[in-house]
Amino acid sequence: MNFYLFRFILTTLFVTFVYSNLNSRDLIKDLQNTGNHSIFISIIENNPLFLSIINNKVKSTIFAPTDNAFSAMPDVFSDDIKKNNTRVTTKLILSHIFNGDTLNENNNDKQSLVLSLDGSIYFTYELDDLFVKDIVIQGSPFISGNFRVIPVNCVMFLQPSSKDKRLDIEIRQKYSLTSCCLQTEVELEDFYKGLN
Repeated sequence: MNFYLFRFILTTLFVTFVYSNLNSRDLIKDLQNTGNHSIFISIIENNPLFLSIINNKVKSTIFAPTDNAFSAMPDVFSDDIKKNNTRVTTKLILSHIFNGDTLNENNNDKQSLVLSLDGSIYFTYELDDLFVKDIVIQGSPFISGNFRVIPVNCVMFLQPSSKDKRLDIEIRQKYSLTSCCLQTEVELEDFYKGLN
């Protein structure tokens, strides 16, 4: 094969690859620009879901815990994050990304956000199914690619609303999922169930 033709093909493939991935890298770059999400960025970048997340094509909401949120977590949790315990970091990521743009009133996109690991579907949570409480927004929400990013000052804990006795019956029936900050020993135990 002609050297120049080979070089042209390689250059074309490289430019196409870089161009197609520019928008997908926005999430990491935009989180870096806040100066408050280095731990969350590290969790995403070192997780097998990384490519699924940065190449997401569906309008989605990501609740992005700040570094302060992680500093408030118990030692066992912090140690697992530092050791890059994939089971813990995967569950953490999946507790913070939802289908749809939570702040867009005209959000009619009902496609499911599906992240997969080794071909297994992990979740298709819809924002309509989620009741959020006790979560403090830390900074202004912003758009990054297909994500609405909402900086939060806590690590979120998801559970079926039916199990959350702090909710009244009407809320439990209306929402299938509850999210609050991961704070109590009971919540931490529940988070770790099935991970070991």
